[in-house]
Amino acid sequence: MKVIIAAAGTGGHINPGIAIANKIKEEEKESEIIFIGTNRGLENDLVPRAGYELKTIEAYAFANCTDLKKVNWGSNLSTIGYYAFRNCGFENVKIPESCYTIGDCAFYGTSLTSITIPEGVTSIGLETFSACSSLTSVTFGEN
Repeated sequence: MKVIIAAAGTGGHINPGIAIANKIKEEEKESEIIFIGTNRGLENDLVPRAGYELKTIEAYAFANCTDLKKVNWGSNLSTIGYYAFRNCGFENVKIPESCYTIGDCAFYGTSLTSITIPEGVTSIGLETFSACSSLTSVTFGEN
C-alpha cells in the first residue's frame, strides 16, 4: 500500500499523522508512507525522527515568476503546494507520475494552454487553475 499523509505546522497535526503511519506499518509492513509538509513546521524534525520521508514544494515557491516557462520536475515530486506557481509563464505542463497532490491555486493565473495530469493524482485543490484564461486542454491519465 502507498500512503501519503499531509501534516504540517504543529504537533497537533503531525503526531496523529505519525501515529496513523505507525499503525499502517504495523498492519502492513511493506507499506510505503511519505509525509507532505513545509520547510518551516515541526514536521522537519518529527517526521524524519519517526523514520518517514518528508517531501515539499513550498507554498508560493515560484509565485509571480512570470518568465518561468518550464520546470524539470524530476522523478520524486509528490506534491505541489498551494500557490506554488501562481502567475508563472507556463504554457504547457506535464505533471510527473510521482505527483499525488496539487494544492489550492497551484497554477492560479498562469499562461497555461494545456496540462496533463497523471492518474495517480488523488487531490487537486480549490481554484488550482483559476484565472488561467488561456487553458483549453486538460488531459487526465496520459503519461
